[in-house]
This record gives sequence, C-alpha cells and structure tokens, in this order.
Amino acid sequence: STPVFDLTLENKAVETIALVSSSQGIRFDRPHFLFSLKGDLTRQTGNFLMACQNFMAAQGKETLLVKNFSFNAAVKGDFSDKGNGLDFDIQSDLSGIKLLSKTGQTEILMLNLAGRAGITKQMDPLVHLDTRIKDAKIDLSGFKIAALGIDARFPLVFPFENKPLTG
Repeated sequence: STPVFDLTLENKAVETIALVSSSQGIRFDRPHFLFSLKGDLTRQTGNFLMACQNFMAAQGKETLLVKNFSFNAAVKGDFSDKGNGLDFDIQSDLSGIKLLSKTGQTEILMLNLAGRAGITKQMDPLVHLDTRIKDAKIDLSGFKIAALGIDARFPLVFPFENKPLTG
C-alpha cells in the first residue's frame, strides 16, 4: 500500500554550526542530520541520524569535546491489533571524548551504545541498551584522584527482570 505520509528532513552540507550565548556554546563541525518517516497511522518506518566531527559544548569553565560522534536510530511503529507500538534500534559511537572542568578532566577513547528502546501501545517504556567504555582516564587533581585504563560495560534493561544467575 502507498504511504499516507513520507517525510524527510536533512541539513545541507555546512562546515560548522554554532549556537552561542553569553556563557554557553555548542559547536558541530561537518554536521549531518537526517530524519525520515513514512507510513500511515497504523504502521511507520524511518530513521534518525545525527553525526559530526569535533563536537564541542561549553558552559562556564566546563567543556565537553568529542572528536567523532554518530547516533543512528531505525524507527519502526506498529499500532495494529498485533503490533507492539514504537521501536527504536539504536547504535551510537563516540570517540576522542574529553571532559574538562575546574576540578579535573576525563578522557575516553571510545564510547558505544547499542540496543533497542521502545514504547508499547499502552505507553510502557521498554529499554535494552548496552553501553561500553574503552580506555577511559580520570584525573581529578583537585581531589587527588586519578584512574587510568578504565574499560566498562553498563547494560540497561527496563523494566528490570531479576533473573537468577547460574554457573
């Protein structure tokens, strides 16, 4: 069947987008934004993509820098009698992350987020995401705290299911 709507929004190629106020600023180099959605009131498919190089956000003396940033979510909605609601298949990759503040700094070589999130037809949230951090360094010299070589994984599941572990 032919979709009732077919919407695509995409930015034109630009070198930099900057949003600045007196004490805050955000900058994206070579940003790419894409949102597409098509379907009808019962079933929809689409995609949301946001990517850039050299992302910077600053507020006062705190600064977040990300050398490469990408976030991609495939969107699928099914509100038919047998459908499950709205579902997002998510993949996000960030690299070259630095967080600078007056108390110290944090560097993360790579941060990945992958999984699914959604909302049922009854408006209940469902989340199954896996976040991985690779080679993080924390230097909070103001508190005399430092940590190197941090690798971590943070699974996020909602609603939480308490399953007994075996083995």
